[in-house]
Amino acid sequence: MEMNNIMALRLQEPSRQVLGLCAYLSEMPISKLLNPFLTDGVRTMLGALIVHHIDRKLIFRRDSFGSFTEMLLTAGSEPIGRPAGWDPASMRDRVPRVLFDFFEMMGELKAVPRMNSTFEGITLEMDASYMDPAAIRSLCRSLGEAYISSGSSLDRLDYQRSGELFFHQMVLGFYRANAKGTAKALTTQLYAHGDFLEKLSRELKDLYSERTRAGVVEAIVVSGTGGKRGRPPKKRSPVAALPAAGQPTQRTA
Repeated sequence: MEMNNIMALRLQEPSRQVLGLCAYLSEMPISKLLNPFLTDGVRTMLGALIVHHIDRKLIFRRDSFGSFTEMLLTAGSEPIGRPAGWDPASMRDRVPRVLFDFFEMMGELKAVPRMNSTFEGITLEMDASYMDPAAIRSLCRSLGEAYISSGSSLDRLDYQRSGELFFHQMVLGFYRANAKGTAKALTTQLYAHGDFLEKLSRELKDLYSERTRAGVVEAIVVSGTGGKRGRPPKKRSPVAALPAAGQPTQRTA
């Protein structure tokens, strides 16, 4: 095994002991046990980071991102029978604003009437109640997978591509949650009108850029020599040159 395929993880007790017990019970190495969960987790994490970084109204902070990922980790762990649905009042501080903006822009573009006139044998309604924490986690997972599958660079975050993929995944999720019709119609119409959904996704992205007055953003280098993580640094204002050693400084009244 190549050394660059080995990664060490620091675990607190009793997690380390639990892994040992699982390995013993399954008669499998720990790395093989963890691999499916790590594969799923890194895609979900990538999608969650993309959502945060494309949100033009959000200043990335580790604590807010930590609160968001905590919500994703607890998704699906609610007691059986607890009503699902998105409670904006309780989630507004934990969810990036761009998720709320999506539904506002869908209404602004009259997306639902356009979809109803395009898809045959299918009806849709404007409904955002499906966007509970479990759905947001699924969105992040799909977004991360789509970013990787598209061949986008993993050395730097491509904002342009990330935005396109985000709105496309949101449109697909909206269709799958709200479209009503036969199983055959739902599948065939989705593939038959893929170009329409792509066009709608681009319109949403362009409208979002217009609403937030987003400028051109450079890709973020996240690995390599001298690379820095996070958003590109703001340009500093020009600073007057300091006088050379031994030269007097001028003072203003």
